[in-house]
Amino acid sequence: MLYELERKNYWLLEPMLAGGFQFPEVSAVIDSINSGWVVTNDPKHPASALLWAEGLGGFFLLGDETNKSFLHALDYFIDYRLVDSWFEVAGMHEGWNNVIEQHFARRKVNKSTQLIYKWHTQDQIDNDVRAAGAPKTSDSPVQIEQLTAESLSSGLMKNLDFVESELLGFWGSLNQFMQHGVAYCALQEDRIVSICYSGFVARSTHTLGVKTLEPYRQQGLAYWTAKACIQGLRDKKLYPYWDCSSGNEASWRLAQKLGFRKAAEYNLYSIEK
Repeated sequence: MLYELERKNYWLLEPMLAGGFQFPEVSAVIDSINSGWVVTNDPKHPASALLWAEGLGGFFLLGDETNKSFLHALDYFIDYRLVDSWFEVAGMHEGWNNVIEQHFARRKVNKSTQLIYKWHTQDQIDNDVRAAGAPKTSDSPVQIEQLTAESLSSGLMKNLDFVESELLGFWGSLNQFMQHGVAYCALQEDRIVSICYSGFVARSTHTLGVKTLEPYRQQGLAYWTAKACIQGLRDKKLYPYWDCSSGNEASWRLAQKLGFRKAAEYNLYSIEK
């Protein structure tokens, strides 16, 4: 059986973070910065664990992939504790790949490739700062501004429900986000139409999330908003991090345009309960 690990004992998972992909999403949950939880078959001496990252709506498998008692308990947990008919999971290291594919062979398993991009250069941002012209939609100029506690409470920005819907899934509360995250938005006539924000924060690394409202897409707003967010992070000597599906060409092309370089690939599994 799997038991939820008490948050005060998350330090027991630290040895599982050495090596492998070192996902910032995992560290952010273990450090109690972002929302999530952990289950393991041995709460006192965990050798393997299943971590839920709420902002992603998915799982990570940590530690020893040969731990048979954990794998047996994991089957029971999936069959009787999970509500959704499908779930997504990735292994903290490549050793989990064969285990996932073999252990869950009786279930329907779809495999896809995720791309990890890490910050590489300031040159692209410096070039854009020198370039003339502010971003525009087809209707009117757009302002790029940082989201702060003051700006959110000022009452001057419209469409705050858009911001809340993006941030609360990762952070649980706007207060938690304001303590740890960074966000920039594109405003048209005081209405927020695009946002780039810290999804997960693991020490100096910030994973980035970008969202633009449907009527304002394909106008470059995601690029300009993300560019401002990256500049804001780098000004604080923080590092942006980008993760997307290999099938999401728009996302990885945007990452490359912003100055990211692909650092790794990993398998993401979608498994039927």
